[in-house]
Amino acid sequence: MQRCDLIARLEQQQRELEHQHQIEDEKLRALVVELQDELRRRDHTPPPPPDAGCDEVSCVLDNYTGTCCAKFLRQPPEALDRAAISNAMATVRSRVLACGDRSPAKGMVTVHVAVAGNGTVSSVSVESAPSTELGTCVAAAVRQASFAHTQRGGSFSYPFVF
Repeated sequence: MQRCDLIARLEQQQRELEHQHQIEDEKLRALVVELQDELRRRDHTPPPPPDAGCDEVSCVLDNYTGTCCAKFLRQPPEALDRAAISNAMATVRSRVLACGDRSPAKGMVTVHVAVAGNGTVSSVSVESAPSTELGTCVAAAVRQASFAHTQRGGSFSYPFVF
């Protein structure tokens, strides 16, 4: 019986640590956004004059503001690929697992996710779930995912097993 108690305590501690990491991640993301906003406010660099020489180094230094710089910008991929989906879904994994920890329902939740070209989740629908509450929680967690930019976004179904 002691071993079961120890395992239960370890699992509880692991959930608490994951929750703490989630809170810390959210705080860090908020700080990054705040810093990016501050940098945008402070950056008053005028665009290069139209008659200035156009080379890739100049464009990089001027943050691609010149009209001639478009040729140096790398185009994002056309659509989501497996790696982009895996990377983005990994960022919400702890939130999704927390849904399973809070729910007595066990089984598979499958969500259908639509992603805009700018990497934001445009919609999430629950295709199947052992309970409405678990499906709703998982869908809300997945809505927080952020994907790499693509030219036309994409959609996919994704399963979670609890």
